[in-house]
Amino acid sequence: MEARLYKGEKPLQYTIRRQQLNYLIRPGKNVLAIQVHNKFGGGLDMSSNFFLHVGLRNTNTYYRNNPTWFDEPKYFEAETHLPVFNITASGVNDNAKVPGTLQIHYDRNGGMNAFKGIGDEYSGNITIKYRGNSTLAFPKKSFRFETVDVNGNNLDQDILGFDLENDWILYAPFSDKSLLRNYLTYNLGSKFLDYSPPTKLAEVMFNDYYLGTYVFTEKIKRDRNRVDIARLHTSDTSGVELTGGYIL
Repeated sequence: MEARLYKGEKPLQYTIRRQQLNYLIRPGKNVLAIQVHNKFGGGLDMSSNFFLHVGLRNTNTYYRNNPTWFDEPKYFEAETHLPVFNITASGVNDNAKVPGTLQIHYDRNGGMNAFKGIGDEYSGNITIKYRGNSTLAFPKKSFRFETVDVNGNNLDQDILGFDLENDWILYAPFSDKSLLRNYLTYNLGSKFLDYSPPTKLAEVMFNDYYLGTYVFTEKIKRDRNRVDIARLHTSDTSGVELTGGYIL
């Protein structure tokens, strides 16, 4: 690629987001490795020049000013056509749910949705944890959360027009770069099966940091609005009582 700075143009820029840094950086010394490749083996004019700019959360200045060609990375627009889930919670883990709050911005008439502010679709309390097994190693993690009242009791909601319930999933399609495989499969399933979890793509903010696009869906469970099967009791040990009421 032809050099740009000598022509008064801006160089290539790559943004390393906080989400990636949390996964990549380790305590102690870290090394940033950059590779430069010549387009042609016999080329004689290859050159390179690197600049690393880091955002710091204080008012002190430790380094020189940004060059004139540097533009602050643009993380996202102020609004999006997708629903926005703005989660605030501390100590989230994969073992037990912790309390938090959730603001959901969603215009059911198809308008734009703000990333911040009071949720017009839902504004209230939740309990939340990470979801998954092997996927917990990914930097983009899935969440399971329940909508609850001020006392922590389950509170049924019709979030995004889904049937009333309190148990929800925000699935992070990290290994699926199209973001569409589960979304497409569930929607196709709804055309042929008695039940397939409804889904909506959504943007997720977590403690004021943008995590990316997620798939919002119901948790698959026994429920008259979800998997409508009979509840089994400890006394159901034989006969017709054992012919239904299973989720595999």
